[in-house]
Parts: sequence; C-alpha cells; structure tokens
Amino acid sequence: MKNNKTVFAALVSAFLAVCLFTGCQSGDQPIDSRQPIQIWLDANAREIEFFREIGGRIEKAIPGIVLHWKVTRLNDLKPTFLGHAQRTREPDIVLLVNDWIGELSRQNLLLPITASFSHIMPAMLDGVTVENKLYAVPWSFEALALFYNTDLVATPPRNFEELISIGAALGPNCLYPFIYENKNFYSHAPLFFGFGASIFAADGRIDLQTAEHENSLKFARDLQVRWNLLPAKANYPAMINLFGRGQIGMIISGPWSMPEIERSPVNFAVTRIPDISASQPARPFIGIKGFAVNAHTAHPREALMVVEMLGSQEIQSLAARRIGLLPCYQPVSGNQELTLHQQGFLDSARYGIPLPPGESMKLVWQETSWILNEVFNNPARGLSEVLNEAQSRIEQLEELRQ
Repeated sequence: MKNNKTVFAALVSAFLAVCLFTGCQSGDQPIDSRQPIQIWLDANAREIEFFREIGGRIEKAIPGIVLHWKVTRLNDLKPTFLGHAQRTREPDIVLLVNDWIGELSRQNLLLPITASFSHIMPAMLDGVTVENKLYAVPWSFEALALFYNTDLVATPPRNFEELISIGAALGPNCLYPFIYENKNFYSHAPLFFGFGASIFAADGRIDLQTAEHENSLKFARDLQVRWNLLPAKANYPAMINLFGRGQIGMIISGPWSMPEIERSPVNFAVTRIPDISASQPARPFIGIKGFAVNAHTAHPREALMVVEMLGSQEIQSLAARRIGLLPCYQPVSGNQELTLHQQGFLDSARYGIPLPPGESMKLVWQETSWILNEVFNNPARGLSEVLNEAQSRIEQLEELRQ
C-alpha cells in the first residue's frame, strides 16, 4: 500500500512538473461539473495572480476539481476559519500561520497529512507538526536577518565580536552603528536561543528563570550600555527610517521590511545574523505559513492532493522566482534560483527555532515583553530578580488555567 502511494505521488509530481513548465491542455469535463475546492488565504494582488495561474494547472493535473481562491486579511483569517470550518465545511484548504496549529488541531479542525516531503527543510516540517502529526504543508517562511549598508560595511560581521568592532569604527560615519528592537522578544529570540535558553521545561511548563536566559539579557544590555551600539529607544519605525536614510550601518529585521528599504536610496545586502561565538549561532524564530486541510472538508482526497502539489519543489521554486517567496525546501547547493536577499534570509533561518504552536505562547509574549522592558528601563535592577518576578507570575497564571 505504501509503495503504491509512493508511485502514485511520483506520477502526480512528474505530471505536475510537465504542466507547470509546458502547460497542459484542458480536459473535456465542463467546469460546472467539477468539485469546487475552496482555498482561503491572505495574499496581495501579485500573489493571488500567481496562485490562480498555478491553480489552473493543478486543476488540469487533478481532473474533476476547480479551485476557488478567497483572499481574507490575516487578522481575520483564523477567527473566520474557526467560525466556518465545521459549520459550513469551508474552506477546504487554508493558508495558515504555524503558531495557530496547536489550537486548531486540538479542536480537531485540521486533517493530518501523511505524505512525505523529503525536499522540505526539517525545521520547517517541525514547525507544522504537533504530537508527531503533520498538519500543514510548509509554503513560505519568515526569519530575522542582518541588513547592512554596503557603503558603510564592506564585509558583514561573522560574529558579534566583529559586529562590535565594526560598530566602533562606524561611530563617526553614522548616527548609530546598529539597531534592532531590543525590547521585543521576537527580536531578542536569536540571543535567547543562541545562549541555549528554552521557553519550556521538560514537563512542558514555561520556564524563563534560567541562567541561559539571564546570560542572553546581560549580553543584550551590554550591546546598548557597555558597547553603545544602539539607542535606548530602538523602535521599528525609527530603525527602518534611519537605515533607509543611510544613518545606520546595520539592523536586524525580517522580509516584511524589504519593500520599504528597497524604495529607499540606500545600498544594502542581507545576510545571516552574526554568531554569538564560534560555537553559538544566533537562532531566530522561524514563522511558517503552510497549507492545511479542513478536517470537515467534503473533499478530503482532492484537498490533500492539492496541498501536496502546492508543497512541491516545482511550485515553490517557481514562486521563489516569480513572487519572491522564501521557500521552505532545501535549495540545491550552488543553484541560482534564489536572489542574494532570499539566500540571506535562508542562511539566517538554518539554525532557527520554529514558532511554538501552543496557546501558552500568549503568556510567553506577555511576560517576555515585560522582562525586556524592565531590563532596559531599570538597568540597576538585578536580572535574576526580574526573572524571578516574571516566573512567579507565570506559575500563578498557569495554576489558574488548570
């Protein structure tokens, strides 16, 4: 049975590859007799045009279906899906963010996916897996990386020791050598995980009161106070504005910053976040978007075939070239299908940590935000005292939830 499934998948993949790059002639089946497959997603005009084109080719590869793409704002997508998934059995497929998966899978709203995706990076698959079950096919990712002004920084730093050295040399030539959102836990995560800290203890409870976490906070505070690399108030709008005006040498941000920076006159490049030390790579969060199947769909077989095709290397490779997708598959070494900017984000994500899918992350975001603000707003206060207060509050709230 497994061999038959593997052979079938290979045949479908080969057929799809032919359709993608040569186009297939329409079958004789009229559209109004096909099974409609509803796909909900957040996409811009360029992306939806690409999806509709690819969708037409998928329809030819899977006779008897027609794909309907419905664009919904990301903030509305999850609550709308929750309201419709079981009641109306729509959509059949949703393009979701991986940190939704814990809640949706516990409510039995997602269909486990049993196909193999050996071409997709393991970290990306881990990010859409709960209790050893794959609940989405990874489509794209987001991760922080280092942007640097190539007129000010000829060679990017390989580690933070080099970043500090470059920062000292840049002093007279720019307003600040380096900025990142140091009071935002998402931006602090590369240091948090790089120092070996973990959000959860072995028993699954949140555990932020660790020596590794404390070390990461001390290092972050030293970047500002000891080495004077960045301002006390390092907020996102100021960071992007100043970098785009050539007044900042280096920033840490994500692919969402690309459109605004590309519109600016600054010459820049994107590369991995510098290592903390030779044995300590920075480890940013990886946010993953993936196609998932509604557990209540009326067309499970067809929907699963569609998401498998959307996760194929052929389609993701085409999307990388056509719409700038940061693909979740492992590109072949030395190939030229990714731009230098895309490759920079990919390199930064290699040691990344997928965003945890559990609902308890709401409490994590709340308390880590408080911790970072306390560390930078009250620098005289002991780090262990700050962590102890936050951990006590977490334990009290966890007891109330049980």
